[in-house]
Amino acid sequence: MFLFHFKQTTFSGEHAMIWFTIKKTFFDMWDHLLTIALLNIGGTLLIGIVLYALQLLAVNQWLFFFGVALAMVIFSIYIAVVAGMTSDIADYHAPEFRDVKRYVKSEWRVGCAFSGWMFLQLLVVLIVIPWYFHRNSLLGLGISAFLFWGSVMWLLASQYYFPVRHRLNPTLLKIPQKCILLFFDNTAFTVLLGIGTLFLLVVSGVTVFMFPGISTVLLWHHVALKLRLYKYDYVEAHPGDKRPRIPWDDLLQEDRDRVGTRTLKEMIFPWKN
Repeated sequence: MFLFHFKQTTFSGEHAMIWFTIKKTFFDMWDHLLTIALLNIGGTLLIGIVLYALQLLAVNQWLFFFGVALAMVIFSIYIAVVAGMTSDIADYHAPEFRDVKRYVKSEWRVGCAFSGWMFLQLLVVLIVIPWYFHRNSLLGLGISAFLFWGSVMWLLASQYYFPVRHRLNPTLLKIPQKCILLFFDNTAFTVLLGIGTLFLLVVSGVTVFMFPGISTVLLWHHVALKLRLYKYDYVEAHPGDKRPRIPWDDLLQEDRDRVGTRTLKEMIFPWKN
């Protein structure tokens, strides 16, 4: 009989942390597959409604721009709600759909703020950078290059936006600041996180974002920061170590025990165990 085992990795240190981030995200997604699917279906329907509304508003330029801005806000609030529910999943809780109302009430401001940051980034990428680039001067080229890499940096750092909100609970204005600090302190890890995000988005595009979808992307971000914060807990507990070697194997042990190991049969037919 064919059995596919998800065994404990033999990696250690940073590599073990990265591998376990992938493993935990997959198992968390699989254990809440119905919730993930329904959240993705809701997002797909929302995108369809928004695109249809924008098509109707295209007859007037100003109405169309207003519609785009409103669509960004609505979709950002949806992402904020999904982020709250996937945060529960990453913490081994089973979210219920009655929680949607609670998250809309508590997270709509966070979603609106996120849409504002994304709108500013779109302005920089689509208008400001091309304007400086076409100045045909060394200064313009330098400014456009600086803004381009700044946008890439923020795009990578913004992966922490909603996890920071739920795990560190800062004020709205301090969320971007903490995202940037996390990026600079964990640059390589953040780039790998971005590669994983891009992979999930590409696969989601093939399935019209039904699977793995936005919800799995947000779960990926939550799991990543949840595990990464163990490093800061360890450093805080060992203030005398100038360059501490993070014992990831020990820090991840409790989560490893909770995630466990499974065969393909156990994943598809859990009731037979």
